[in-house]
Amino acid sequence: MKKGFYLILFIIIAIVSCKKKDSESTPTLNIIYQDDLTTDKQTWLTDSSSTHLRKFYQGHYLLREDTIGQFVYSLAPYGTLNFAYSVQVDAIIQLDNPYKIGEIGFVFNFIDDNNFHLLEIYSNGTYRIYVRNNGNYSSIVTTTFCSTIKTGSGVKNTIKIIQNKTTMELQINNISINTFSIPISNVNTRIGLTTGTGVSLNNFTPVTGLFNNFILIKI
Repeated sequence: MKKGFYLILFIIIAIVSCKKKDSESTPTLNIIYQDDLTTDKQTWLTDSSSTHLRKFYQGHYLLREDTIGQFVYSLAPYGTLNFAYSVQVDAIIQLDNPYKIGEIGFVFNFIDDNNFHLLEIYSNGTYRIYVRNNGNYSSIVTTTFCSTIKTGSGVKNTIKIIQNKTTMELQINNISINTFSIPISNVNTRIGLTTGTGVSLNNFTPVTGLFNNFILIKI
């Protein structure tokens, strides 16, 4: 009888110990800022001009650009970043002309209008990454085709950036695309969303970007 009791007790202790180890090994997400972007919480910028529009519309955060070769961005309403982070959002491109090209993405490591990185995901299945340094643009990744990107107007892509100390990893629709040599700035930066048009008259059309489920995590 005692042997049976001790055997049962041993099994219970073993189970509890395993569960404790599992919970200890599971990392806790350090969420810095999160917003489903379905309603206006009066934290994201909303405004309009003759060239762009930023507003909440039918359960999305909307960024619209009407000018050829331009992009509009909106910085997340979270202070500044001086640590490694990941950021993710669900994004839909809507083209006024579905046969033309538009883009959505992130402006990241943003210091000011003259110093930032920009990730653009295009409706034709390509992406590019470039940097603006003291007002001058240069490419980190030139226009590159990626079969993971869902193409066309009205489709959703989930975009994620993982910015470590010296590298940035790009994930699209939960698939890792590549890791690039992009160091995080030593100064405080910000992160934001962006929508833009094609860069030539041949592929120009006004573009609307619809965004949901923004999440920023310290890593």
